[in-house]
Amino acid sequence: MRRLGCAAAVAALMLPAGCFSGTSETAAEIDWGSVRKRDVSCLGDVEVVRRDHYDLNGDGRAEMFLIMRCLADHEPAGDQLEVIAGGTDFETAPPTKLVLQMPEAVVDRLCFAGRAAIYRVTGGGRSAVWQVTWADDAAEPGPPTPGPEQGCP
Repeated sequence: MRRLGCAAAVAALMLPAGCFSGTSETAAEIDWGSVRKRDVSCLGDVEVVRRDHYDLNGDGRAEMFLIMRCLADHEPAGDQLEVIAGGTDFETAPPTKLVLQMPEAVVDRLCFAGRAAIYRVTGGGRSAVWQVTWADDAAEPGPPTPGPEQGCP
């Protein structure tokens, strides 16, 4: 599996409200906690905290963004954020992991602006805003970079 942004859980920036969020009837029918459980380090059930889709690479097919965590108290804490390329089988396609499960790190914001996905990771009393963009014809998004101080427009 592809992994990006291990360091995406440290730095202090703030992100105000005001983000776009999409929906998908096909995606709504999928039991994401069961289907993508193999992506997360959980022995028990997986909670999908948020799912969203947005055409990040401009090819007319929305990518799927998932924020997941383990439900059991004795399992690893922290959220995982991943993106699955649009136009692929969301149930079987390999994800690009943007935020890996780190102790007490929570992805508490996810929004989209133009061709960027912007997200905030909070843990240990600190927050960091990151963003990813996806170049035309690229197989996956580029590496996370520090996000805009103002967050989403």
